[in-house]
Amino acid sequence: MKTEFVQNLDDGKVIDVACQFCGHETKHIVLKSVERKWGNDDIQGNDSYQIIQCRGCENISYQTESSNSDHYNYVGDDGDMEYSSNVTIYPHRVSGRIQLENLWRVPHTVSKIYKETFESIGAGPHILAGLGLRAIVEAVCVTEGATQWDFHKKISYLVSTDKLTRAGGDLLLHNSRHWK
Repeated sequence: MKTEFVQNLDDGKVIDVACQFCGHETKHIVLKSVERKWGNDDIQGNDSYQIIQCRGCENISYQTESSNSDHYNYVGDDGDMEYSSNVTIYPHRVSGRIQLENLWRVPHTVSKIYKETFESIGAGPHILAGLGLRAIVEAVCVTEGATQWDFHKKISYLVSTDKLTRAGGDLLLHNSRHWK
């Protein structure tokens, strides 16, 4: 398989990326880039590795973009094809979501589950993210003394002791039907 590396191809290019700290999509500048082109008679591909910086908060991130000749989508009614690419940004993030501040105030167990769940939401394994959300609620219940076996009773306890609002309790109980 033939491999070729090209450095600095995208250096200075401005791209739109969800910023981990700004909490929404912002302009980022490519500080350093390396492109790897590879292939043989059967398949060809392209991998781009970039160090990027938010032009707002100046936070540094790492982005990869990969595509190959076997990954394409049909577009339009006439069967035209376009290559699809897979973009991954580290640390993972979701536009419109920023991590809670002052996590040091939260009990360590809850904080640890929260951080892993937040990363999972950004990385894309949605089943794990959903399990993480449930684990956060369960950890908060234990921390706040809601030790009943039944989930609905735990939430009711937190509402009755003013540790959770009625609206928050209703939201959790409504969505818990999907967790079974």
